[in-house]
Amino acid sequence: MLDYTFSHLGLAKDTQIEYPMLMTEAMCNPNYSRSLVSELLFECYRVPAVNYSVDSLLSFYFNASQKGKTSGLIVNSSHSTTHIVPVLDE
Repeated sequence: MLDYTFSHLGLAKDTQIEYPMLMTEAMCNPNYSRSLVSELLFECYRVPAVNYSVDSLLSFYFNASQKGKTSGLIVNSSHSTTHIVPVLDE
């Protein structure tokens, strides 16, 4: 999957990816999965840095900053799971 993505971005001919990566993941993703992906990115692609974030939180913060809101409720529903995350500004 990463080879395919990097080749479509024009990075396939490079021996290393020179840019930090932002990887989105599902809520409650096991640390073992994150560890395997990190190992792959650092050892095979020589990525300088990786940041993991939950995609629904990134979307919430982007939309909240546009409207000036700091609290809300995230409902993330997919084929097999649904996550409800309250975001409260204290």
